[in-house]
Amino acid sequence: MSRKVFQPGGPLNMEDLGGDQFRASITLPRGEDGRMTRTCPDENCSPGTFKVKPGTGITDGQALAYCPYCRHAEAPEQFASKEQQRYAKDMVLREAQRGVHHMIRDAFGFGASGKKKLGGGLISMEISLKSATLPYVRPPV
Repeated sequence: MSRKVFQPGGPLNMEDLGGDQFRASITLPRGEDGRMTRTCPDENCSPGTFKVKPGTGITDGQALAYCPYCRHAEAPEQFASKEQQRYAKDMVLREAQRGVHHMIRDAFGFGASGKKKLGGGLISMEISLKSATLPYVRPPV
């Protein structure tokens, strides 16, 4: 079986990094005002949660981001809230479910109808594959 769970491209713009490693690009939803919530990784920071509007003009990749309250410095992705992390994991799991369905379909040779007939003489059997509805991914709060 040559198909992998994650195919390059798709809704998450998956990249195959070789072996069993992939990179997904997930766009976090923004509020009505175009800003997104960020959380300071320093547990002692108070209030620790703030909003930013992406698009500062930095195009070379931002090495560090700073908390506006305590000035804690980390890589920008370290400021993702727990809800944003949950959302990203749920999006990847949803894509994995789609990939596993396609792997099973390809492995058993199901056609577009999702059915396959075996035999055809005195004894025959028909099998079918029904995919579950992909789960709804609740946006981060």
